[in-house]
Amino acid sequence: MISIGVLTRGKYGLRLIENIRNNSGFKVSSLEVPESLPDFIESPAEFIKGLDLDKTFFSNDLIIAYIMHPDLAPEIVRLAGENKAHAVIIAGSAAIAGGRDELLNLSKKYGIHIEIHEICCDIGQSGNNTVTGFATCFGRPQIHITTKDGLISTVKVIRGAPCGSTWHMAKNLVGSKIDEAPAKGGLLVQQYPCRAIRGTKGGIHKAAKFHKEAVEKALKESDYMKGSIYERSLKFHEAHQGKIALKSKVSLKTKDDLSLAYTPGVAQACLRIQSNRDDIYRYTSKGNFVAVVSDGTSVLGLGDLGGYAALPVMEGKAALFKVFAGVDAFPICLDTRDTEEVINTIKNIAPAFGGINLEDIGAPRCFEIEERLKGLLDIPVFHDDQHGAALVMLAGLINALKVVGKKFCDIKVVISGAGAAATASAKLLLDECVRDIIICDSTGIIYEGRARLNPYKEELARLTNKNRIMGNLADAMKGADVFIGLSVGGIVSEEMIRSMSDDAIVLPLANPIPEIMPEKAKEAGARIVGSGRSDCPNQINNALGFPGIFRGTLDVRARDINKEMKMAAANTLALLVTEPSEEMIIPSIFDHEVAPRVASAVALAAMESGVARKRVSPEEVARHTRELVRDQ
Repeated sequence: MISIGVLTRGKYGLRLIENIRNNSGFKVSSLEVPESLPDFIESPAEFIKGLDLDKTFFSNDLIIAYIMHPDLAPEIVRLAGENKAHAVIIAGSAAIAGGRDELLNLSKKYGIHIEIHEICCDIGQSGNNTVTGFATCFGRPQIHITTKDGLISTVKVIRGAPCGSTWHMAKNLVGSKIDEAPAKGGLLVQQYPCRAIRGTKGGIHKAAKFHKEAVEKALKESDYMKGSIYERSLKFHEAHQGKIALKSKVSLKTKDDLSLAYTPGVAQACLRIQSNRDDIYRYTSKGNFVAVVSDGTSVLGLGDLGGYAALPVMEGKAALFKVFAGVDAFPICLDTRDTEEVINTIKNIAPAFGGINLEDIGAPRCFEIEERLKGLLDIPVFHDDQHGAALVMLAGLINALKVVGKKFCDIKVVISGAGAAATASAKLLLDECVRDIIICDSTGIIYEGRARLNPYKEELARLTNKNRIMGNLADAMKGADVFIGLSVGGIVSEEMIRSMSDDAIVLPLANPIPEIMPEKAKEAGARIVGSGRSDCPNQINNALGFPGIFRGTLDVRARDINKEMKMAAANTLALLVTEPSEEMIIPSIFDHEVAPRVASAVALAAMESGVARKRVSPEEVARHTRELVRDQ
């Protein structure tokens, strides 16, 4: 049991003491300093000595100081350090004024963990076990909501503000309308008589914001919202009977129109193409057509659904191509799982397309299909589940490493999954000079010499895990700087996150359920978390990559999408975030500059690497992309 000592000043801290006793099993004691203190205390040590405080109080595991005076904060830390307390939380903005460096020096001197919080409803999981234990009950608010008939039926507090405002909000939210609940939650906290947040500049607004966000998050995770998104999506698909349609670029209102577009005039275009195949780009839409091809063997996180059930996903992909980059993409779903049939079908339809996007084809067949098609066709073949996922992940990781101050050559990376995306991600990281990569599949850590590896996993074993570490995912993650999840949901525990290095970067990218929920990873101590979810910060989504990549590729008629082009896309995505932060390592999908900038960079890389058949200035590619996007 954690013992907590609360240093109060007048009524500051009294609510915390009451709240700890009512809502946890922690042992709590208190010590009071006078409410009236001079503005300047020349000798804090003598002043504290004159108060004749009980020194045994400072031997509690955790000291929470509501003294609200910067001159006394260092002396409190010194007393806590001398009496072997594990951690000190300094509450209130007054304690921050000018004394942070002195407090940190005392922390190092006495080996005591210090945290400074303007308001205590900002406390979260940390690298200190005592603070982390306290934060399981108190700190940044977290609640669970159930609903019935459009109203809030229950609100359970998982973690609440130390002052008790979260419990007050929870009690008074019951019966509220769902759409009004977030705003009401913030208002209830603003009305709550917490002296600490009212004594801190901006504190009341921050506390309200934290609680409003907690309500929004709980609603997103509630049965109501989980059910409604799927129901609404089903109705959406039914109402539109799909998401794409074919539209004529030309008018067909007269006989002359018809004779130009079709017989007899169309014959001349046919003859020109027969005599010079490259003229197909001049006289047809081939240069803007992409086939989105799937056999349905690995659809999202749903598994092998087959070609028919894959069509909604392929239609969605085609819509993204059009809306974000003006690319005309066609969903083609194959009713076969035979590798030869897939390859031959794509080969035989290739004349109509300027590029092939392979989608949701299971590993390891996807590797062979892509490799062989690249050798057979003179148009780019791009398996987005591999390369798109990898390059967007890399863009986010570039910025995440900037935030935590680490370098690629110094980090240990653990990848969960050994399929298409994981394989491509590992190879991109190797190109970035990451020396220490461990990959885990459903059996455990992949290492050279492990039995029953397919040829693609054997290659991964040769390229990674140079120390031949064996064991399971938990063993691999000990001391890791980066975790990349490209496997299945729910396989990473909070304990596994806690075993990682300081400032850990956690990217659980499995969909629709990640390997660990982002908030759980944060609570367990991860510094930066990204996921594939649109309801969390740092969404690592392929849609940031493939529209612009194909736009740039098509505009210069590239034969391939090579490594140089992929790296150009990744670096450009990273640079689009001008000031990376813990919650902003990747641009938004709805940033209108994403596709133009990516297309421009990819086109330039294609020309410089010799795979472009047409030279177009990067500026023109960007302008063209913006024009196409504006027309949507």
